[in-house]
Amino acid sequence: MKESLSTIRDAIDAQRPVLLPVRQVQRPPLGWIATVRSALGMSQQILANRLKVAKQRVSRLEAREITGETTLAQMREAADALGCDFVYVFVPRVPLQEFVSRRAEGLARRELAAVERTMQLEDQETPITDQRVLGEVWTWAGQYRLNDVNIGNTAPHQIEVAVHQVFDDARAWIEYKSFEPAEIAIRLHHRLVLIHPFVNGNGRSTRLMADVAAKSLGLKPFTWGADSLAETGEARAAYVAALKAADNHDLDPLLAFAQS
Repeated sequence: MKESLSTIRDAIDAQRPVLLPVRQVQRPPLGWIATVRSALGMSQQILANRLKVAKQRVSRLEAREITGETTLAQMREAADALGCDFVYVFVPRVPLQEFVSRRAEGLARRELAAVERTMQLEDQETPITDQRVLGEVWTWAGQYRLNDVNIGNTAPHQIEVAVHQVFDDARAWIEYKSFEPAEIAIRLHHRLVLIHPFVNGNGRSTRLMADVAAKSLGLKPFTWGADSLAETGEARAAYVAALKAADNHDLDPLLAFAQS
């Protein structure tokens, strides 16, 4: 599908140099129908006869063209009766490929700005630069780890099943209203952290997952200790302590931190 859309954009962009001069064409003050009809020395009655309508219909048609109330079909029929072709085009202000790239870059910048707080908790806050927005993603991004880690107790070969189980549990929590919405999102985050599915970025990705869950449940994304932004080290220490408390089945500190 991506290749198909790109092909369509390329085809339209290829026609853009031909279409650009069309933007300079101004509609005559009296409209195209009345102007061409008059230039042909044709009365409204004759045009009405060609269109097989009453003369008053032509008068209204010419007036509505000026106000923009005519339909494409009406314009096409009138043009044909006047020995003309009716043509309408969309002329891209910039090449469509460039437009799509700009939109994608703008979205990437907004997404990066939204996750900057979760980067701070990892002591990895970095400026939102073109390199971050447009740079290449690690080839292993999104792939489950293949080595053991000292967080949690999920072996590499068990990760995929464990992740599916967490989301199945989360769906059940939502369906049966087992917990409040905020607690459901935080439980999801903590369970995923325990699995530690990736080589790197587990905290960031699982906090983002909690934010997505919160939003889908009608809540705002968590602030993750926003009051302590000036002291990122202290915020991270509080976050780690809250995770350890959750490991011991006390979720309150983690929930409080996420909402602080």
